[in-house]
Amino acid sequence: MAGFELPRPGDILKYHIRWNERSLQPYEEELTELWAQNGAEASIDFSVLGPMMVRFAVQPADAGSASVIAKLAPTYKAIFRKRDLKVYRSEGRILIDIPWQHDAVFLGDLLSSEEYLSSPGLPVGIGMNIYRESILDDLTDIPHLLVTGNNGSGLGEYLESLLVSALMKVTPDELDFALFSSPSVSFSRFHSLPYCKVVSSQRQMLTMLTDLEDEIDERYARFIERGCHNIYDFNEAGGIMRHRLFIISEYNMLSGAGRRSAERIIHKAAELGGSCGIHLIVASVTPQSLKNIVDLFPARVCLRVDTAADSVLMIGHKDAAQLTKRGALYYLDGHGNQPAFLQGGAISGREIRGVLDALGRNYADQKGPTIFDEIDDSDTEEDAEDREDREDRENREEKKEHKSFWQRLFS
Repeated sequence: MAGFELPRPGDILKYHIRWNERSLQPYEEELTELWAQNGAEASIDFSVLGPMMVRFAVQPADAGSASVIAKLAPTYKAIFRKRDLKVYRSEGRILIDIPWQHDAVFLGDLLSSEEYLSSPGLPVGIGMNIYRESILDDLTDIPHLLVTGNNGSGLGEYLESLLVSALMKVTPDELDFALFSSPSVSFSRFHSLPYCKVVSSQRQMLTMLTDLEDEIDERYARFIERGCHNIYDFNEAGGIMRHRLFIISEYNMLSGAGRRSAERIIHKAAELGGSCGIHLIVASVTPQSLKNIVDLFPARVCLRVDTAADSVLMIGHKDAAQLTKRGALYYLDGHGNQPAFLQGGAISGREIRGVLDALGRNYADQKGPTIFDEIDDSDTEEDAEDREDREDRENREEKKEHKSFWQRLFS
């Protein structure tokens, strides 16, 4: 769509101009004194005050000191009043990680980062680490993502943040969306955008997946005709092919034959979809429902889950079952690295309405009725005088309310 304008994240989304800072020196001095009292000698290489965690990196003087420092974990928990404090060894140091939220992390913080703004691909905001670095998943690099989290973990808001990340980065000429809503995670408000197809029943979801399979076959047939290997070669050779992002908000809604059909198609899409511009984000509040497809997704996000077994299934260790903060998560980046502890970017309903409002303005001047038009067929037979009177009354009411069409649509 020529002339399509994307809103700037900083114009709509909240973000930090500066972060809360406080000195960690008093705590460093208290720890050093505690170690000396217990016969251990060590120095603190560095300490970090992140948005959701404080980290002390400790360099013991010898093996005996290292053992003493590690065994004092119960004392640290009492000092900092944090039962979920962690003490562990990493690269010759002892790290003391203390969950201690000093700042909320907003989606605007991630999308206002240089990493997001300068990315030439299809980045979505995964979260922020302890060093206040924005962590993104580029769908042109790792094309698919598996997401899970129990009720109350922030899963619904997190999926909306991923969708908004993509909407604010690329135009409908480059990317369109197929979204499956569930009772717990609804994408219904995104249906207002013509390039977002939203379905909500199992039957519609299976139809959507069947269409996905046909789309993959069709795209590869076009590659063969042009002598291309993937969507990037195809577009560089003068072809026009958009990326397509499928988001399934609750995989566990599928059952029986529907589940088996979905698994077969998802296997195919996971293997072939990335090269032809098909991307999957599959989510569930029930991690065990994903066990037959989890290995197809090297990139995974795990918010808080109910059991250690759920956490191990998703990320290989049990720590996601111990998360306490809404939006806190572990992320496997798909490149073989250890799961990273991050805080997801929060987004409000008001901000989402602002994004949809800004994107919808691109369609406001389209000729003919669209889903963005207020259509009233009751005056089709009115004469010009009656229509003018009616419009005058509506104009007076509109000025009185001081609300735009978009404000009324999403209020």
